[in-house]
Amino acid sequence: MKKNLMALALCAGLLLVGCGSKNPTTASTPQEAASSVPAGKTESTVSGVSSAAESVGSDDGGYDSAPTTTDTSNDGDYSDFLDMPDYKGYQLALPAGKTAEKGMIVNIDYEGTIDGEKFEGGSAKGFDLTLGSGQFINGFEDQLIGHKKGDTVDVTVTFPKDYGVDSLNGKEAHFKTKINEVKANTPDSALTDLRDRSTVKSYPQDLVDKWVNIYRSDYQAAADAAGQDLDAYLESIGVTSDMIETNAKNTVKTDMLCRTIAAKEGVKKGDPLYKEAASSLTLENGEKTTAEGAAAMGLSEDRIEAATYLNLALKIIEENAAAS
Repeated sequence: MKKNLMALALCAGLLLVGCGSKNPTTASTPQEAASSVPAGKTESTVSGVSSAAESVGSDDGGYDSAPTTTDTSNDGDYSDFLDMPDYKGYQLALPAGKTAEKGMIVNIDYEGTIDGEKFEGGSAKGFDLTLGSGQFINGFEDQLIGHKKGDTVDVTVTFPKDYGVDSLNGKEAHFKTKINEVKANTPDSALTDLRDRSTVKSYPQDLVDKWVNIYRSDYQAAADAAGQDLDAYLESIGVTSDMIETNAKNTVKTDMLCRTIAAKEGVKKGDPLYKEAASSLTLENGEKTTAEGAAAMGLSEDRIEAATYLNLALKIIEENAAAS
């Protein structure tokens, strides 16, 4: 089932920043063909929407050095636990006519061909690409620099000889690429910036414990599938209890940030905007209720709730962005 919302496309680590690495997978698109994909930055997850087994790897800490506390009386506003910069006024879309520069984000439609024939996975619409990120095949991003909204660029690149797909290895490809928008930020990059500039004063112990248990449950399921006990399984994949706690604290930090943004706008769980955010996440293939959608996606109530607040925070940031 397609898992919608920036929630799963947001792997940029919004809720699990710095929680490990994954090897880039081979794909017949301009994406992920660079020599390496930034570990933990372009793969894995939404706060707990993806499994811990997918998001925890080697980790050296990464969360704020802050104590835990049992005081969690906040009615959804975690300002007492978190020093957070202003979420209003982020520059998203840039003025019409602004040419793209390295570090900017371009929203593009592209269609790839080899010897005049389209190939599987070589096309996409509405893709946000940060120029200079190295996310696409070497040379692709450079050819978009200097162009502006509305331009159509004929990008020519050559797949690496060892790309891993026989029909693409070493082949020259042409991508008809339309630039829909030139942006300074996207809502998710703005939220990542907010997260990086926020400091946790203390972690609510109950929330940390909740996410530790969620991730341990993920690993337990993986261990059962492998026919191993949990400790043996964790040792076999190089995951320690400290890593799991790190993962939990990373999730808690961003979850507190998203809930606080919603609280400052007066949005509470169960409000129409909350229900709309939950529905946009889970209702995609004809399900009638959010619960049905969650079940179809195999997600728990805690994961749906965290992803819903993430969705709300992104919407609020976008609605309060600076005028272009």
